[in-house]
Amino acid sequence: MERWWAAIRIAFGTVLLADAILEWQPAVYRIFLPLAYGVAGASPPGLQGVLLAADHLLARNPVAANALLAALETLLALAILAGYGASTALLVVVPLFVAIWVVGQGLGLPFVPGTTDINSGLLYVLLALALWRARSWQRLSVWAWVHRAAGPAGAGRPRRSRLAQLGAGLVVLTVVGLGAGSARTQAAVAGAPAPAARAGAMLATDPATHRTLLFGGCGPLVCDGGTWTWTGRRWVRNHPAHSPTPRGYGAMAFDPATGQTVLFGGAGGLGGGTTRGDTWLWARGQWAEVHPTVAPAPRRFPTLVADPATGTLVLFGGDRGSGGLLGDTWIWTGTGWRQAHPARAPAPRTGAAAAYDPALHEVLLFGGNGGQGPLGGTWAWDGRTWTPLRSRQHPPPRAYEGMATDMAARTVILFTGATNEPRGATWRWGAQGWVPVPSRRLPAALSFAALAPAPSGEGVLLFGGEGPLGPSAGLWALGPGGWRQVGVSRGAAPPHPGDV
Repeated sequence: MERWWAAIRIAFGTVLLADAILEWQPAVYRIFLPLAYGVAGASPPGLQGVLLAADHLLARNPVAANALLAALETLLALAILAGYGASTALLVVVPLFVAIWVVGQGLGLPFVPGTTDINSGLLYVLLALALWRARSWQRLSVWAWVHRAAGPAGAGRPRRSRLAQLGAGLVVLTVVGLGAGSARTQAAVAGAPAPAARAGAMLATDPATHRTLLFGGCGPLVCDGGTWTWTGRRWVRNHPAHSPTPRGYGAMAFDPATGQTVLFGGAGGLGGGTTRGDTWLWARGQWAEVHPTVAPAPRRFPTLVADPATGTLVLFGGDRGSGGLLGDTWIWTGTGWRQAHPARAPAPRTGAAAAYDPALHEVLLFGGNGGQGPLGGTWAWDGRTWTPLRSRQHPPPRAYEGMATDMAARTVILFTGATNEPRGATWRWGAQGWVPVPSRRLPAALSFAALAPAPSGEGVLLFGGEGPLGPSAGLWALGPGGWRQVGVSRGAAPPHPGDV
């Protein structure tokens, strides 16, 4: 029986070492994976406070936190594999993975409907306790090898000699492993050929240049401030002299009247960070902040859509970041903001989605979170007021969904969001109202995904978002044949095995 426990210990150490190697990947956002997206908001107040406190603490230096976790897991795995110091290592595994299970894995995500996975953290804790109780290091281990070398009591020289050999070997392995892992992490982060996984990014397409601009978005710990361009074939990292502060959950749209892309608002994180109310313009490869005399209040999750019929951009709703919902309508004229005062408007909401309908020559708005849950209903903006629209069938209520215009088909595409639909779904608005769009494959991200018209003018693009495995780095295109993945992000880290 002792040999069986020893074999299980070696297998456990191997898995833990593989886990540590994955931690050395450039996924600097995946320390403990605080579940700010949905789980924290749905969890009891006590656990919600723990999740957000850990989020803020680790976000101060995510690279250092990731290196510390990877180094600790590496040392624990080596001790368990060798069987020397395994007793202490197994006891350290218990509180470490209790923390990972609670903070990083949300107690197995019990607050997400339909999720039953208990995750690896709890399994690691139970297995470590069992291996410690069975004293599994007394067979097939360096511990046994050293103690056999000691011989009768008092014969300490062979034991000291073997301990010195063991110590020197562990030091060399640790230095080489940590150095190689750190070098790979820094090199991969510096030269990643594609945007890393994120949710709440902002996406806008310039039909004149056939390029799509991506800015910001947030991982589980920190938000990004990088600017990327999708050429239709590959991602290109831009290096403007000035940029908006790192953020996600704002709004961005291309203004055909001026040839500029306008970015407004957002926040430094879903669970925390400053809510923004600044306006930035992107043109000729550079960002420039503008300071209009009048501007909308700072907010997260507003909608911002180009209205070619009036030559303006239309901004609606959002929230203040502290729970206050907004239902105001603002117009970007190309040089400044002015508030509209429509006779009728949708109720205040955050996380709605909007897109321009080329057939109706109006802006469509759907869904959002009204404070009591997701909303349904479709509204149209004609340049003066909002009007509710009817449809024979319609998507179930939802929030934090994505919408974009399919210019070639002259329709509007809606993708999932936070809803009670059993699985992800795509809807199309046309002459018959809303109709579901069949597709064999669907993007893994269900909420907080960024959508924009495809650079070719046919179909739409979708990037990132939050799905069952956390933030996504996937870029997807919807065409006549359904969804297909494009621009695979080879530089983005794969999901951590414990992140499910």
